Amino acid sequence: MPPPSFVNDAIIASKEEGDVQTKEIQKLSDEITNKVFFDRKNHFTIFKAFDVDNDGFISYQDFADKVKQLQIQAPTKQVIELAKFIDKDNKGYIDFKTFSD
Repeated sequence: MPPPSFVNDAIIASKEEGDVQTKEIQKLSDEITNKVFFDRKNHFTIFKAFDVDNDGFISYQDFADKVKQLQIQAPTKQVIELAKFIDKDNKGYIDFKTFSD
């Protein structure tokens, strides 16, 4: 079962209703969720595909590069902001636990 949208918590926490940036990130999140999680069943396999250098972590740049490879049209800055949101612990990278939650 695919996870809920990556940014649902951000949407709820948004203080400004109708915030354009929030809506754009929600749209981006939905598109990534649809392309990645509905097309494949194994989250670890997906994680490994995003972990380009096989170090067990997904850097923000690795995340942005993979999103681009999925042919999702979004500014790199916006994709990196989404990666930072996924990294709820602000570690500077996404580990498997964070990715699969």
